[in-house]
Amino acid sequence: MKEEKMMILSMLEEGKITSEEAIKLMEALEDMEIPREHNEFKEEKDNRFKDRKFSKPIFNTLEDIGTDIGNALSTMFDSLKDMGNSFSFMGNYETITTDLDMDISHIENPSLDLKAVNGNIRLRSNDEDKLFIKSTCQYKNGIISQNEPYFDFYMDGDKVIFTPKYNSNISIKLDVSLPEKHYNEIILNSSNGKIDIEELSMHTLRCTTTNSSIDVVEINSNEIDLTTKNGRIECRDTSSDIIKAATTNSNIFLMDVHCSEIDAKTANAKIGINDIDAQKIICKTSNASIEAEDITCDIIHLITSNGKITCDDIDVDRAKEIKLMTSNGSISSEIYEANNDSYFDLETSMGNITLDIPNIVYKLNKQANLGFKKIIAHSVNFDENREHLNFIASTSNGSIKIY
Repeated sequence: MKEEKMMILSMLEEGKITSEEAIKLMEALEDMEIPREHNEFKEEKDNRFKDRKFSKPIFNTLEDIGTDIGNALSTMFDSLKDMGNSFSFMGNYETITTDLDMDISHIENPSLDLKAVNGNIRLRSNDEDKLFIKSTCQYKNGIISQNEPYFDFYMDGDKVIFTPKYNSNISIKLDVSLPEKHYNEIILNSSNGKIDIEELSMHTLRCTTTNSSIDVVEINSNEIDLTTKNGRIECRDTSSDIIKAATTNSNIFLMDVHCSEIDAKTANAKIGINDIDAQKIICKTSNASIEAEDITCDIIHLITSNGKITCDDIDVDRAKEIKLMTSNGSISSEIYEANNDSYFDLETSMGNITLDIPNIVYKLNKQANLGFKKIIAHSVNFDENREHLNFIASTSNGSIKIY
């Protein structure tokens, strides 16, 4: 927790958060080091995921604790409402607004490399031939001269580059309008600022920030890489071969996405995926839940700890492998009767296993009153050499229900 505490103190010293917010964040971290014995399980929900409350048996107490820790951290960081959105300096600071443009009509597939400092980056499309950038700079008196530019803005080959000349005691945010083209590569970097990109097409999109969120909407790409820390990641109405999303202490939501591969990772926060068509999905978190719904995919891996996993409305005729793994949490999956064969390997160290699927043959049905339980079962006339679904679910201190 040392790194997180140093970050909180640094943000407080720089005036990015109030003392009250710093105290709340410290308390959340202390809860993580020494969990409370009893916590009421409560999860924030995206508007695509309905609010629900759960009453847990005693063997799921650790799930309640772990999930609440994750929710506490996620809520605390989200409550800061994106550092970049409210970032402002106190004291003797000046503001400069600069309007820039560049004609890129002669470039078929241009690239962009844009950097901000302690500020947001916002990208939208336009129906013109020029790229427009509105740069808003807030700086401490004496840092820069009015007659000296605080940035470099130039073309290098087919790449448009905007780079600040300073990275401390300054805030630079960018509002960018782009011609409707298929871009080769778009690279966006900021710190303490939100990245917001919508309705664009490119081969590669890379977004990196800290302490703020990344929102990607209606993007058509071959590769998308989204990285932040202590900020939410949301990707909607998007098509890409590869989508990578990585954060900590904040949620990841992927909705209405068509792709080949999804790799989503966070910690101490939930992952929600909905309406996904992919070949491979890997979602990993800790101390929080994973919710998947309306999934059409070949391979699905959902892995967490101290949190429940819900995996519903899966196209089991398409799926070849479903792996759901947690500790101190329940697993629930609602699937429909498949035309293809299915093989189930389910186990828990303390909890119940319910496999309510018709036309199933049990190879192993170990259901002791207490302790380890395991079910191995498969479809009638199962042949492992034929195409089939391999369904694996494993937890400790939690129940498993497949129906």
